Amino acid sequence: MNGPTKLHIDRVSKRYWFEREAREIPALVDISLSVGDGEFVAVVGPSGCGKTSLMNIVAGLLNHDEGTVTIDGKKVTVFDGLSWKTSNIQHPMFQTPLGDGGLEVNVES
Repeated sequence: MNGPTKLHIDRVSKRYWFEREAREIPALVDISLSVGDGEFVAVVGPSGCGKTSLMNIVAGLLNHDEGTVTIDGKKVTVFDGLSWKTSNIQHPMFQTPLGDGGLEVNVES
C-alpha cells in the first residue's frame, strides 16, 4: 500500500434473509481490505459473490451486519437522504451547479 490509507474495510459481513427458504444467505463473510491514497483497485468475481453488496456498503447505501468501513479515517454510515441533501457531497453526475431550476429543469434543458 502506498501512502496513507484511503479506504479501510475491516472484517465486514453481510447476510440477506431468503424468505422462500426461511434462512439467511451470506453475501459477504469477514472481508478485509485496505486501499492507499492513489491506489487503483478492481473488485472482480462471479455473479452473486457480493461485489455489488460490498460497493453499496462502501458507498453508504447498504448496512453491513458486522465489521467497519472507514474512508479517510471516518466511519461510513448508511445513506440518509436528509443529511445527504444538506451535506457538501456532490454526485459525479452533477459536478456542475444545478442553478435555480433544480434537477428537473436542468434535466429537461
